[in-house]
Amino acid sequence: MKYLLLMVTSIALLSCSNVRFDSNMGPFVRAEISSSLVEQYTMQEIRHYQGDFISSVHSEVCLRNTAGDGESITRPAHFSASARSHLIRELQVNTQLQGGNSLVVHSCNVRANAECYQIQECNGSAYWVEQGKS
Repeated sequence: MKYLLLMVTSIALLSCSNVRFDSNMGPFVRAEISSSLVEQYTMQEIRHYQGDFISSVHSEVCLRNTAGDGESITRPAHFSASARSHLIRELQVNTQLQGGNSLVVHSCNVRANAECYQIQECNGSAYWVEQGKS
C-alpha cells in the first residue's frame, strides 16, 4: 500500500511539472521592468557619453474609426500626456529588447490613414552607454 501511494504521488507530481500558471499581468510586469532599465537621453547627452548606436525604435497606436457608417470622426490632433508616456515606455522596452540601455526620443507625431482616424507614434534611437548619467 505504501508503494502504491508513493507511485501515485510521484505520477501526480511528474504530470504537473510542465504546468505553467500565467496571468495577463506578465506582459505588463515585464514591460515595466524592461522600461526601467533604459535611461532616456538627449542627443547632446548621448554624444557626451559616447553612446554606441544600436538601432532605430518605433512605437505607435491606432485609434480606429468607431462610426458604423464609414464616416470619419474628427478628433483633435494632439497627444495626451498618458499616451505619450505609454509610447515612450514602449520605445524603452524595444530598446532593451535590442540590447540597449539608452534611448533618444526624436519625435512623437499624430497622423491618420484609411483604417485609423488617429495614429499616435513616437520614434527614437536605441544606444548602449557604458556609464549612466552622472
